[in-house]
Amino acid sequence: MDRKVEKLLGARIRKLREAQKLTQAQLAELSRKSIETISNFERGQTLPSIRTLHQLANHLGVPLKDLVDFDGTAFLVPDNGLSQRMQLLTKDDRRTAVEFIEFLLARRKRTH
Repeated sequence: MDRKVEKLLGARIRKLREAQKLTQAQLAELSRKSIETISNFERGQTLPSIRTLHQLANHLGVPLKDLVDFDGTAFLVPDNGLSQRMQLLTKDDRRTAVEFIEFLLARRKRTH
């Protein structure tokens, strides 16, 4: 079975959780799930229900659509109005902005 969606969603949940400086245990407590369940979501082993997705999006500070938008244009970190400004850009410009942010994050990881 192709697990591409599960892996993409899991990576998104993990990035957002880390951006909020939450541990898996903290997110588990907020969402009333076990740590193992959160881990399974992040590793792409299981898919959350739509209700759980909605709860996770709320706890992670993003709209539900940003949690499940896999075309590369969703802004992956909670912001102060930046995602609304990003929506004013063309789809190609949003993709470029996201790629640039990913580049900066990767560069930051290499230097820390």
